[in-house]
Amino acid sequence: MIIALLLAAGTSSRYGGANKLLLPFGTSTVLGTSLNAIAQTQVGAVVAVTGHQADAVTAVLQTHTPMLPVGLVLTRNPHYREGEMVSSVQMGVRHVMQHFPQAEAVLVCLGDQPLLPVDVVNRLIAAHRQGCGGLLAPRFRGQRGHPVLIHRRYWPAVLQLPPSQNVRDILRANRHDLAFLDINDEGILLDVDTPEAYRYARQVAGVVTG
Repeated sequence: MIIALLLAAGTSSRYGGANKLLLPFGTSTVLGTSLNAIAQTQVGAVVAVTGHQADAVTAVLQTHTPMLPVGLVLTRNPHYREGEMVSSVQMGVRHVMQHFPQAEAVLVCLGDQPLLPVDVVNRLIAAHRQGCGGLLAPRFRGQRGHPVLIHRRYWPAVLQLPPSQNVRDILRANRHDLAFLDINDEGILLDVDTPEAYRYARQVAGVVTG
């Protein structure tokens, strides 16, 4: 079983005040659209990690729960302000270890990636099952994107990361077991960290901007 870790705890510091996850996107929000894409894949369940404005974020997630084909579990990260997402990844991994002992790997997914292609996630899962590597990531024109798949043998290393490091440090330290899936879709790169990125993502999706 592969568990998706949906990171939805950040403060949106680069966005300028607004919580980017709660911004409208199509018929939903940035977070809701990201969740729907992940839930349509071959993951066994989604563990969403909340933090900043947790009640509002949780409300969005719960709105989508009845329509999801896979289970959604919520966990709150009280240390979401520490480090660059690493505390949320660690919180999610701990939750998976406790509640999904049969899990083989986690997929670290971004809550602000509404254009994530479903087929990319399924191809990462297939590559994992074919033994292509314990660490897997999609790549568009030489640039690594998300989600990143992490086999359970690397979870102890993830949990030992200090706040100053991140998952990419695990990838760099284990290049021998890192495989890239080259993708012809920039959706793996398009998170909405800034207002400019948000507008561009809406344009790519064909959403009329106001």
